[in-house]
Amino acid sequence: MSSNRTSLYDGGGLYAFGSTATLSGCVFNNNSADIGGGMRCTDGSGVELTACQITNNLASQRGGGIAYDAYGEPVLTGCTVSGNTAKLGGGGLDN
Repeated sequence: MSSNRTSLYDGGGLYAFGSTATLSGCVFNNNSADIGGGMRCTDGSGVELTACQITNNLASQRGGGIAYDAYGEPVLTGCTVSGNTAKLGGGGLDN
C-alpha cells in the first residue's frame, strides 16, 4: 500500500476499526493521514503483521507509521518501522 492519503482523519494505508487482519510481507510506504499515516488500529482491532515494512509515512498529528489505542493493538513480528514522521508525537509508533 503506497502513496495513499486519507482526507477523513485516520489510517493512510490501512484503517482497522473493530476488525482483524493478518498480513505478511506487506509494504506500507509513503502514505499519509492525520492520525496513523501508515496504519490506524482502534476499537478492538487485532492486526498481526509479519515481515512487513512500514516506511516513509506521514501523520499531521500522531503515529507516522502506526497509531493505535488500548482498544486496538497491532502485533509486529520481524517488521521494519523506519523513516516515518508525525508532527505531534510517535513518528514510528504512537499509543
